[in-house]
Amino acid sequence: MSNSSQTSNPAPSLSAFLSVGFRPFFCLGILFCALSMGLWGAYWAQYLDISSIQPFGGFLFWHGHEFIMGFALAIVFGFLLTAVQNWTGLKTTTPFTLGLLITSWLVARGAILFGNNLPDILLLILAISPNLAGAFMIAKPIIKRKLWRNLFAPVALMMMAFIDVALIFSVINNQAFPSELFLSAILFIALLITMIGGRVIPMFIANKLGVSKLNEPKLVFLLSVLPLPFLILLQLISAPNELQPIFNGISSFFCLVLALAHGSRLFLWFHKGILLQPMLWSLWVFYACLPIGFLVLALKPIYPDLASIALHIITIGGISGLITSMVSRVSLGHTGREITHDHWIILAFYLLIGSLLIRTLAVSLLGISPTLIISSALLFCLAFTVLFIRFIKVWASPRA
Repeated sequence: MSNSSQTSNPAPSLSAFLSVGFRPFFCLGILFCALSMGLWGAYWAQYLDISSIQPFGGFLFWHGHEFIMGFALAIVFGFLLTAVQNWTGLKTTTPFTLGLLITSWLVARGAILFGNNLPDILLLILAISPNLAGAFMIAKPIIKRKLWRNLFAPVALMMMAFIDVALIFSVINNQAFPSELFLSAILFIALLITMIGGRVIPMFIANKLGVSKLNEPKLVFLLSVLPLPFLILLQLISAPNELQPIFNGISSFFCLVLALAHGSRLFLWFHKGILLQPMLWSLWVFYACLPIGFLVLALKPIYPDLASIALHIITIGGISGLITSMVSRVSLGHTGREITHDHWIILAFYLLIGSLLIRTLAVSLLGISPTLIISSALLFCLAFTVLFIRFIKVWASPRA
């Protein structure tokens, strides 16, 4: 009886935790997200004294930087290290190299939060080391198997490293807050979501509902992807003042194309059966935040204040929302467990939707205020705390 019980409920172990990339990176990325969003809420709470913490670049820079380069990239690392292993049939890491990559990522997080007095070059090296190492680890098996269409993944990580260098230099050189650089980094994450989501979401829907997998029209795919690199490039170019209206107009055009293309994807993917499947409707609803965000971003030249709303639609809904859904699915499926929802997972979805609505809709209607920011941060923090509690044992245990 005891042997049977141990077989069905394998005990957590370090070897299981370090066996594949998604386990430690999902675990630490989700935990880091909950803790850092809690600290962001504390920063806005005037009755809490956190003056002893002086992040590199200040709290506003730290908040944007660590959401992208800390949390989002940790999940991207976990997903790509696992996916590339499946695509190529070759190991992307060993427990030792995975441990080194995790350590590098943790050191980078500490350097940005507590390393304000570190030499500039040392902080820069520590910050971009995880990106460079992660890109190398996933590029190696792709090149060995000559799967050239998957090279977008390591190339994207390298580009994120270059953007991170620019972000850190903007602080070192006391430049204005680098909004365009942050937007370009967010758009890179959106590009990865577009590429990966287009592959897996229709497949998940077809497999779960027992329907035929949708073959996406090539035009829809191209219009969903191609404007993003151009939009990123526009953020990285410093246009002369007299050309700024033209650049703004081109950016808005690309955003409108993206809104229409991603909206078309949603229309093609929709099946009424997903409404009864939280693991499916969550993917659909959170992906919908991409076209909505792009549509709002298109209005930026006319209503500059909407830029922040658009970014939070994309970051909280499109990026964080899809992460909650994909992490839940991958954590169950890749550990031999049934891919199904439970009260914990659904609670995390609803908490995140609440955070999204407060930070976007409520702020749009009532104006930005510490109360709304703290409320949104608290719900966000709770969503990822719930996710962490739900899956911590799964990440640390061998396959069921």
